Order: sequence, then structure tokens, then C-alpha cells
Amino acid sequence: MKMWILGVTALTSLGIAACSSNSSSPPAGNSASDSGSGSSSGASGSSSGGSGSSSGGSSSSSGGSSSSGGVTDASGEASACSEGTIYTRLGGHAGIRGAVNAIVAAELADPDIVTYFFFQTTTPMPAEHPTADQIEECFTDLVGAAVGGPGESYPPDGGVSDEAGTFQCNPSMQSIHAPLLISGGTFDKFITIAGGVLTTAGVCPDDITTLAGALVSTKTEVVTPSLFDAGYQAFPGDAAATIGASDGAVEQ
Repeated sequence: MKMWILGVTALTSLGIAACSSNSSSPPAGNSASDSGSGSSSGASGSSSGGSGSSSGGSSSSSGGSSSSGGVTDASGEASACSEGTIYTRLGGHAGIRGAVNAIVAAELADPDIVTYFFFQTTTPMPAEHPTADQIEECFTDLVGAAVGGPGESYPPDGGVSDEAGTFQCNPSMQSIHAPLLISGGTFDKFITIAGGVLTTAGVCPDDITTLAGALVSTKTEVVTPSLFDAGYQAFPGDAAATIGASDGAVEQ
């Protein structure tokens, strides 16, 4: 059964810019080019082709994909996607964390989306903001709870901890994202990138649909109302010309 890819190096998360606690005013003109974390190493899976072949001069394929590497055929894949729960198919907490890392690596490779992670790329990073590792773990807990994983809760009791200390994950999507001035187009691009990573990793299509639905349902909380119909853009995008420093949202 195809699972979420594990063994990805740590990087920040469902950023979604999604579990960040950037509640204070972001610095003006601060554009990040790197998240300060590693990139994924093996986050994407691939099959070797749509038809199998034999060495005796004859080849055949009967309605599924097969390869010498043991890629599951269509019927086997469908069976695997019906086994267990979505939580177990995703590989439990560790599998979800690996996928979060891979998604964030892809998100931060985007030149516009990376600009929303200014606090995590500042050196030294402001103490009141979560580290990249803490953001990823908050988002992992969020996804784990959303798919009904046993023992999973969001926000997690006791917060999340790393070498920098303990951080209490913020349960409010609206308060987390309001200072980031996210446009509707940027939100949509984020979801598209995440879906592409999961598809490449071999996650079951129905599970991707379930996860995408959970994320899309937060759009009205994540996106700035005045930017709901605005296109894909870097921070602060269209908001720069309309929101003044007196609002405490953008320092001009």
C-alpha cells in the first residue's frame, strides 16, 4: 500500500502558512528566500511506466500499471486505498509529519509563498514566534486530529516542544493568518502545490480529496476578506497600497 513518504528532513509547514502564530505586525518589505530548514529528500514517488514487459520478446498490459520495481497495479491500488482508516493509510503521526515536511518544502520553493514566512527566516528569530519545527508539529497535530487519529488532538495538550522550548499551537485560523494578508489566489496556489506533492507521493486519491476539503473549508478564515478575489501574490501584495501602518497590519 502506498503511504506518505517518510524520511524527509525537517522544514517549516500547512506551513500551510497554516499553523503560524504571526500575530504581531510583520516587518515591512521582509522577503524570505529560504525557510532556514532543510528540503525534502525523497518526498515524491514515481512509477516506471504504464505497461509491463517481459524479457522473452513478448509484453502485455491488462488495464493497470506494472513495473519491475513492484508498483501496485490498478486493482491492487484500489484495494490498498480501502484498507484501514485514512489515518493508518497516511502512516499515522509519523507519516503525516513526513508529508507535512514534504509539502512545506515544496511551498517554500515557491518565490511568492516563501515571503509569508518572514519570522521563521529572521536571525535571530523573535522569541514570541514558533520555530519551523514547532509549526510543522502543530500542523501535523491539526491534520491528525482532522482525520480522527487515535490520541490526536488540536491544539495538543501541553503544546509542542523542540530544542527552542514549548509552543502552544493557536486554535484560531483567523487570528493566525490575519496579519499575513493572504489573498484568495495565494491560498488556492498553496492548496494546488500541496495536492501535487500528495499525488506524486502516491497518496490515495480519495484521501487527497478528503484532506483538500478540510483545508479548503478554512479559506474564509485564512484569506483576508478584502483580498478574497485577488490573485496569487507575494506578501503584502495588493494590500500594500490600501492598508496603512496605523492599522498595525503593514508597516509602510
